[in-house]
Amino acid sequence: MGRFVWPTAVLMCEHIISSNICDASLIVELGAGCGVLGMGLAHALSVSSQDVPVILTDHDEEWLQRNVTLNKTEIGQLPIEVARLDYDIKVVQHMIQQRLSLVSDNKSEQQLMIVASDVVYNHDTHEALVYTFHELSQVCKHTRIIIGFLDDRGGDELSFSTHAREMFGNAFKPSKPIVVDTRNGRKKELRVIDFSI
Repeated sequence: MGRFVWPTAVLMCEHIISSNICDASLIVELGAGCGVLGMGLAHALSVSSQDVPVILTDHDEEWLQRNVTLNKTEIGQLPIEVARLDYDIKVVQHMIQQRLSLVSDNKSEQQLMIVASDVVYNHDTHEALVYTFHELSQVCKHTRIIIGFLDDRGGDELSFSTHAREMFGNAFKPSKPIVVDTRNGRKKELRVIDFSI
């Protein structure tokens, strides 16, 4: 899983940066794999003089930390942390609280952005995934969740959306298709679920 770059990670990073929608105090990437999306956002934001802390989470924390270390030349001293996220959500919740308190004591000003790419492909994990999004979003008063995937294999979005609507109600919004150019010059349809709590 975390040992190769899934294509949506790069496309999501480009979409978030080009849409100028990254006004967060803290970014958390769920299921980061290699960490390309989170590291890419941190790097792109630093180029525009915004040092937004990023927490990359995955079940294989060691592999993810290795990738961050290997990319130190590109990401330098950017505020990127790695956390293991399996069943103990409280560890990551605590990290989020700590990072947000360093940004600002005024909780009404804090903005949390949770991003994920290619995480809705496994129907068996949808309930737990939605629960994780919900629990992490409770740490901050203003949370935006952005999830991307390239194609709907076997009703992935419908299954995920069913659980998400149960948890988030009307705040949850279905995906919007965005046509993007891939590296090989082909056009693809990036599906983006983007909603705020």
